[in-house]
Amino acid sequence: MQPDEPDSEVMLANVEILAVLAENIGRFEESEISAFVFPFPYPDPKKIEQWKRDYLKEWDAHIDELSPDADYKQLRRDIIVRTFDRLLRGSKEGPPTLPGE
Repeated sequence: MQPDEPDSEVMLANVEILAVLAENIGRFEESEISAFVFPFPYPDPKKIEQWKRDYLKEWDAHIDELSPDADYKQLRRDIIVRTFDRLLRGSKEGPPTLPGE
């Protein structure tokens, strides 16, 4: 997925959506029953790490072909890294436990 391809942006948007869900949808208590009822259906952390490596490899290999501003290039890369890292953190930690009512 090269930086100027629509599929590249769709992929990153999907990673962002999963990261937001991982950060904001949780259960109200830590218990054996809630763990059974509310499994965390996110990809394995190793899979996410591979996606991140593959995505950044393509970004780094092709972004200069588009002649971006140097600030944009670094800022956008930083955002990509943070987005994958947020999903990775959610995948490792599971859903947050939300305060009960």
